Amino acid sequence: MGANLSSTFEPDTSKVVLSPQDRFADILTAGLWAGALYAIVMIWTTCALIDRWRGPMDKIRTGPGAVFGALILSTAWPVVMLYLLMNS
Repeated sequence: MGANLSSTFEPDTSKVVLSPQDRFADILTAGLWAGALYAIVMIWTTCALIDRWRGPMDKIRTGPGAVFGALILSTAWPVVMLYLLMNS
């Protein structure tokens, strides 16, 4: 056990490539991860906008229009995050 740890043999991996099916699967998986993370941040910014609009004591009522507006605005969440950071 552990005999292979002292080996100086380094395999040549210069010609190792992904098969077309694996390449497509990797690209698809990366896209799905990116989409999922984008959706998570969208939900978080929607909640942050609604919380900001409700005021410091949560006394302002927000209706379905405000929620829909926050959802539409949160699609551009990098801009919303910049707005929230600059005004807090």
